[in-house]
Amino acid sequence: MKKNKLIYALLLYILMAIVAGCSNNHTTIKEKIDKASYVTIELPPTLHMDLSSKRWYGNGHAIREDMDYTYEGTYSTTNSGFDYDKDIYLLYPIIADKTMVGEVKKSNYVIVKDVKNNSKQRKIINILHGDGFKGYKVKIFYNHDCLPIKVQLIDKQTNKWKTSVKYSYPRITAKQYEKNWKNYVKEVKEGNFLD
Repeated sequence: MKKNKLIYALLLYILMAIVAGCSNNHTTIKEKIDKASYVTIELPPTLHMDLSSKRWYGNGHAIREDMDYTYEGTYSTTNSGFDYDKDIYLLYPIIADKTMVGEVKKSNYVIVKDVKNNSKQRKIINILHGDGFKGYKVKIFYNHDCLPIKVQLIDKQTNKWKTSVKYSYPRITAKQYEKNWKNYVKEVKEGNFLD
């Protein structure tokens, strides 16, 4: 009797794991990134983004929505702001599209995309062409949580894949991020660059 209960419990556990794994395969990478919220972007320079509060800091700037805090003062960034920076620095339209977790797992955590037919993605790649890249193919590497960790593009000179940006996802609290952001704003306003 005890043995049967143990077997049923084990089977139930396995079934729950399978169901959880299958439902996770239908999650988009965008949902995974948005849930992670905190992203460190290594270009260079290093930028620290909080997607939920629409803030980032690094490279002598601290951005909150459409306000830019620098050593020269505080400015309204009506032409750019957080959403623009998220698209350009995080490559958000490219890495946070409708790609599903299941696709990432099936591809062994590396996906190559051709983005020339998506106008928003193509616009970002056109900007990167000025940084020594060519073409519209993008190679994205993912960790086992299916979060992007590296993006590569084709180098103009070598015609080989070259890393454009790397990502990490610090496990910090909103309170810790707020403290870091405020300290960075203070230092930048005083003219001290932390990068």
